[in-house]
Amino acid sequence: MKLKSEDKTILVTGLFIYPVKSLQGIALSHSVLQRSGLPFDRHWVIGDENFQFISQRRYPAMAGIETALDENFLTLKHKTCSPLLIPLPHKTGPVLKVKIWDDTCLAIDEGTEASAWLSAVLQTDQALHLLRFAPAALRPVTSTWLHNESAETQFADAFPYLVTVEESLHKLNERLVENGSAAVPMTRFRPNIVIRGLPAFSENNSFDLEEISGRFRLGLRKPCQRCVITTVDQVSGVVAEPKEPLRTLTAVNPLSGQNGAFFGQNTILIHPATSGIRVGDGMTLKNN
Repeated sequence: MKLKSEDKTILVTGLFIYPVKSLQGIALSHSVLQRSGLPFDRHWVIGDENFQFISQRRYPAMAGIETALDENFLTLKHKTCSPLLIPLPHKTGPVLKVKIWDDTCLAIDEGTEASAWLSAVLQTDQALHLLRFAPAALRPVTSTWLHNESAETQFADAFPYLVTVEESLHKLNERLVENGSAAVPMTRFRPNIVIRGLPAFSENNSFDLEEISGRFRLGLRKPCQRCVITTVDQVSGVVAEPKEPLRTLTAVNPLSGQNGAFFGQNTILIHPATSGIRVGDGMTLKNN
């Protein structure tokens, strides 16, 4: 489907960061847009004893760990333990390699206290590591889905931003209820930017969104294939309904020639790298 190219105002209705990959997110009213994503988004990751990243796919209870940021600390909170405080200034230490899917990323270990805290909260005897994206490290986005562009990210799965559309969630929830299942909140899809004002699932297309005064432009580049994390309650960490919303999403949002469930678009920042974004910002659709 080709979206109409005439000006159409679209509203930003939500902004979120997830400081530690697969832990709870933080809702924002405004933020800076950076080439590698919103500041502190997926800036930390939890690695196992082999420095392979872990996520809610393996430990659904990760969703029950709250995150908070202030000027001095990243704070992790869980009902079973006292809060863990991680100083924000970069600590010195050896640069380690951690695997994120097919990528090898450079990271700094936050230490034994963080390791013990995570192992206790997630109830595992395995040594876990809280790893911070290394200073000056770069992780380029694969060029396969880009339009002669370049981008980078930190510990996100593959792209610096994930954009989701409210109308798509409404359509999915209508079908879930029709099928006798519970509606799901947008938090199940862990977006960075939520928008309103597009037809349901039109974000399957690749296009640009420009802030109405031209302050910044976002490029929607790759439909996001969803996984079992969408079945995890993002507050309790409990798998709510193992086959939903994936089963219904697969039926309601098929992509030609591709199997699986898709929701939202992996997105890059086109220009400029230091623009601010706010909930309530108007944006205009730009076909590319």
